[in-house]
Amino acid sequence: MLEITFGSAAFICLSALLWTARGLTYFLSALALHELGHLAVLAVCRAPVRGVRLGFGDIELRTGGLPCGTELLCAWAGPAMNLLLWLLHQDVCAPFAAVNLLLGAYNLLPVLPLDGGRMWLAALRLLLAERTAARISTLSGMAFAAAMLILAISVRREFGWTPTLLAAGLGLRLAAAKNSNCFCGRGTVQ
Repeated sequence: MLEITFGSAAFICLSALLWTARGLTYFLSALALHELGHLAVLAVCRAPVRGVRLGFGDIELRTGGLPCGTELLCAWAGPAMNLLLWLLHQDVCAPFAAVNLLLGAYNLLPVLPLDGGRMWLAALRLLLAERTAARISTLSGMAFAAAMLILAISVRREFGWTPTLLAAGLGLRLAAAKNSNCFCGRGTVQ
C-alpha cells in the first residue's frame, strides 16, 4: 500500500523553491536509489514490504518484524548505496556525487528515526534488553542532537543560520520520532 502524505507534497514544493531543477533531480534520484538499497537487502533477506509512506523528507518502508541483525543490515543498505554512488560518480558528475555523500552521511547520524539511529538501536538490542537499549538510544540521540545544535550555533557567524536550522530540524525530527516503531521485530525501515 502506498501512502502519500500532505508532507511529501509540501517537501517537494519547498525543495523546488530552494533548489535548481537539476539539484532537485539529483536529490530525488539519490533518495530513490537510497530506498532501492533498502529494498534490495529486504528482498535478499526475504522480508516482505507491506507498505510505503512518503512523508516530509522521508520515506518509510513498512515491513513485518525483522530480527535485530536483519534490521541492522537493512538500515545500513540505504546509506551504503549513497556512499557507493558517491564513490562511483566523483569524476563523472560531482554534484550528484556530493548529494549522495550528504544524504548518506546525514542518514548515518545516530538519531532515530534515521538509519544511523536504527542501526545503533539494533546493535544495542543485540546486546541489551529492549527497554535498556531504547533508553540508551534515546538519550544518546538527544545528546547528539544537542551537541549538533550547539556546534551549529557556535559557527553561525562564519556559516550563517543554515547549519543552525538544519541542526534544529534534526532535533525536531528526533522529538517527533516514535521509538516504538524502531525496535527490532516491530517492522519499519526508513
